[in-house]
Order: sequence, then structure tokens, then C-alpha cells
Amino acid sequence: MKSFFWHSLLLLAVTLVASTVSAQQRINVVVQYPGLQQNDTTLQYSQPTRLSQVLDDAIAPLNPQQLAQINWSRARLGSDTLNQQFAEKRQQVTDQLAGLADFWQQRGRHKYRAGADYLRRQLNDLRYFPAFYMGIELDRTRTVLQQNPLLSVADGNTFYLRLAAGLPPVRDLGLDAKSTAAADTQAFALAPNGDIAQVPTGLYNRNQTPQCYAHRVSNPLHNKYTGQCATPVTLAPVHLLHIHALAEDYKKLNSNIAEILKFAIGDAQ
Repeated sequence: MKSFFWHSLLLLAVTLVASTVSAQQRINVVVQYPGLQQNDTTLQYSQPTRLSQVLDDAIAPLNPQQLAQINWSRARLGSDTLNQQFAEKRQQVTDQLAGLADFWQQRGRHKYRAGADYLRRQLNDLRYFPAFYMGIELDRTRTVLQQNPLLSVADGNTFYLRLAAGLPPVRDLGLDAKSTAAADTQAFALAPNGDIAQVPTGLYNRNQTPQCYAHRVSNPLHNKYTGQCATPVTLAPVHLLHIHALAEDYKKLNSNIAEILKFAIGDAQ
């Protein structure tokens, strides 16, 4: 009888541990379908799941017409953990812009102060979708292992998948190119896949090759310098702060702003 009791107790403990582990591995994927006239849905998985499986489940309720309308270059995959990290970085950048505005206000440089204030308000007014993957090729997730990551709690408990229709909205980002506070020798180009290019725009350097900074799935909030851009940059330039408007402690501010703006999906609602 005593042996049976201890055996039952051990079996119960093993069951509870297994149940706890399973609960810890469970992930949710919230799928959004902007422009497709389809209600958001939540997919649930009891264990880590490949992106290809999530995509197949996400498009399963769509009819052929809706499926044909998806602009896969606009597809994005993020998570609650990434959202939190992004919110912290955006707060740091807006705090820096507020500090820079105060710096120039105290020195009577009101145009530089106005430029920093304008960018701070813009960062606060935009809507964002931070993402590990920006632009998803459905077929490649099925055939290329590197394009088919395993979604697990290591990257978040809830993932967010955005499958949008049509072309992205035209966004007027950055400063007016004619503003005294705006950089006049370089601008930033923000690619749909998250890559960023610094594009020479001055009279003396406009024929130089842009410098590229690649979006990284492993660290999407910080782009990696990859040298001169391999292909011509034809995206609309985003003008940020003039080099003279960047005080000594703010030299990297423009790059940080660009790494925020690349996730923008529209104006706040």
C-alpha cells in the first residue's frame, strides 16, 4: 500500500511538471489583416512552431481573392517582447530629443530647438509595428530553413503577424529639407525590409555611393553597417538633424531616429 502511494505521488508530480513545462512553451500568434476585410484572429500552439506553419494557418481562412491581395513585402512578424524593447528605445530617443531641444533653447538657437521638438512629436505621433521579419516570402519559408525560424518563448509569449493588402501609405517622415535644422549633405532611406541607407545629398558628395546598414533578425532594433550599398537607392529621402544641430553628446541621434522610423506604419489613430 505504501509503495502504491509513493508511486502515485511520483506520477502526479511528473504530470504536474510536464503540464507546467507545456504551459511555459505555449505561444499565441495574433494575426492582423489590414485592408483584407478580415477580422483579426489568434492562433495558439502548445509548443515551438515554424513560421511556415503559422503562415499556412494564418492564410487558411482567406478566400482566393483575399490571398491574392496580400502584399508580402509588407508582411511583418514581431512579438510582445520586441514591442517592449522597442518602446524602451523609442522613449530613450524621444528623451534625447527633448534634452537636445532644451540644450539649444538655453543657447538661443531656436531653429535647432524647433527641429528637435518636431522630430520628438513625430516619433510620438506615429504608429509602429516592430518586427523581426519585415517582408516575408511565403515560398521561401517552405524551402529555405534560414527563412523558416522556430517561434518560441525565447522571443516572446505572444507573436504578432501583420498581413496587409495594397501599397504602404505615403508617410512624410523627418524634417522639411529646407529647414535650417535639417541635414543638407545626407539623408536616410528606409527600405521596406528594414535596411537603412545613408544617402549623400550635398552638392559636393551627391555622386558618392550611399552607405548601407542592414536590418538583423537577431537584433532588429540595431542595424549593422555593411559598407557601400550594392544596389542604387531610389527610396524617398528622410531628412533628419543637421550635423551642426547635433551637440557633442548627440552624435548618434540621427541613426537612432532612423532605427525607430523604419518600423512606422502610419499616423496615430
